[in-house]
Amino acid sequence: MVNAIRALGGGALYDHEATDMVTPDGIANAEEHWWTDLFHSIRIVSLEGDVVTDDNFPDLGQLDELVSVGLIGTRISGRTLRLLSTTRIETIEIKGGSVVDDDLVWLARIPSLTHIYLSRVAVTDAGVRHLCTLRRLKAVGLQNTRVTPAGAARLEACTGAKVFLE
Repeated sequence: MVNAIRALGGGALYDHEATDMVTPDGIANAEEHWWTDLFHSIRIVSLEGDVVTDDNFPDLGQLDELVSVGLIGTRISGRTLRLLSTTRIETIEIKGGSVVDDDLVWLARIPSLTHIYLSRVAVTDAGVRHLCTLRRLKAVGLQNTRVTPAGAARLEACTGAKVFLE
């Protein structure tokens, strides 16, 4: 798992005495130390760039402590969101990619989600309706999407979350 994240140029935040950021170099160094099961304590994964695709996305479901995933400028779609639907993440940020309305069904299957940030994706009012099942949702950020103020208001009404259209 750690190698898969490193191969994609990603980083991960983990808990080990003090919280440190694991960069690709840091992951390599960590593998040389006594905590060979480091990936079990990874809490945040951030993957950036168009090298990250559905075909090479790591199975983050193995990360027991994972709470946040950031996907910035990647080429992911619903196939990747389906993999994430088995996690217990609380926060997801997706900027760019091929995410469309029907793909949000997979986010709706993550009952632990409290914060969702979507930017530069082709999501509309119809797509965000899928998120109405998320009872823990506190905030949704929608930037450069096709969600209208009326769609945002409906999402606020059905979840109680604060929805930000930017």
